[in-house]
Amino acid sequence: KTLITLQATINDKKYKTSFTLQDTNKLRTSAKVKEIVKRDNFAQVIIDDIYYTNIVEPPMSRFLTTYYEADENNVYLVIENKVKNLKSSELAADEIMSFSALLDNYYEYTGFATVESVNQEDLNYANITSLPALGERKIYYLIEIPKELQQKDVKITMWFKGDYYDFSFDENLKFKEVT
Repeated sequence: KTLITLQATINDKKYKTSFTLQDTNKLRTSAKVKEIVKRDNFAQVIIDDIYYTNIVEPPMSRFLTTYYEADENNVYLVIENKVKNLKSSELAADEIMSFSALLDNYYEYTGFATVESVNQEDLNYANITSLPALGERKIYYLIEIPKELQQKDVKITMWFKGDYYDFSFDENLKFKEVT
C-alpha cells in the first residue's frame, strides 16, 4: 500500500490529509445504462442511452431551435440522462452531475450539459436552467471527440454528489443518425 499525503496552505492555515489508492477505489462504483443512481433529498439519475452522433437536437425540433453540431473531424459522445430533482427547492441543472470519457485507455475528454425543454422542442443551457422540486427533465451530456477515436474502447465516468460511477462497454457504442 502506497500512502499518498496532500498538504495545502489556504489563507495561512495548513491542511494535511493522507490516503491510499485503494481508498480512492472504494469511492468508485460500476454502473450500467438504465440503472437508477439516487441520492435522497438531492436527485435521481437514470442514464437512458449512450451513443455517438454528429448533431444533437431536441426530439420535437421545429424551424427555430437550439442544436449542436460537432466540428468536421469530430463526433459527439452523447450521454442521455433522465433526472428527477428530489430536493424541496430548485436544483441547478449544471450542478447535478458531470462526465468524462477515457478513450483507448489514454485520451481523456470532458464536455457540457444541455437540458431538453419541457415541450421537447428546444435545448436549454444547463448553466441557466433549474429543475423545480420533484421536477423531471432529460439532460444530455455532450463530449466532443475526434472521429478517429470513435471505434476505440471507451470508459465513461460520472461524478454524482461526491461519488464516481464507471461505465464500461463490451462492444463499440452505436452511432445515431439525425433524421
